[in-house]
Amino acid sequence: KENGFHVLHVDEFRQTNQEKYDLVIMSHIIEHFHWLELIDFMKEYLEALKENGLLLIITPILHSNFYNDFDHVKPYYPKAIERYFGATRFQMQQCADNILKLEDIYFRKSKVDFYLFRSLYITTHNRIPLYINRIFRILFRTSHYIIGRKTGWLGLYRKIA
Repeated sequence: KENGFHVLHVDEFRQTNQEKYDLVIMSHIIEHFHWLELIDFMKEYLEALKENGLLLIITPILHSNFYNDFDHVKPYYPKAIERYFGATRFQMQQCADNILKLEDIYFRKSKVDFYLFRSLYITTHNRIPLYINRIFRILFRTSHYIIGRKTGWLGLYRKIA
């Protein structure tokens, strides 16, 4: 807003159902929906997106810590979005009215770590998993984030219909 952009919170967005927007951002949202609810949720926002407008999706993928957030329902992958909202109309029982084309994608990486060791939860004499996790963290940073595991993705989609 400080830079002159017209930015709306969800509540404000729902009150202005006639406007069309250039960009819709869904950051860490879609993984909180069952797929049937997600389709209805996304449809509402895609209807408000201008043709050639952009949709930015940022979401985690299934990894060892995904369900540590209790309200995560399901991880969604770029291929699933493409199959439902894409122009190819892959063998699906239903397809979206709005068509999206993936313009760019980035995969987020995080450090590899041990997490199912007793000594990481309670104080014990076995500190080896803790030290190994520290080594993994150092390797991740010194490798410029190459040595790691994929934990999420960011996809930039263009609405083409």
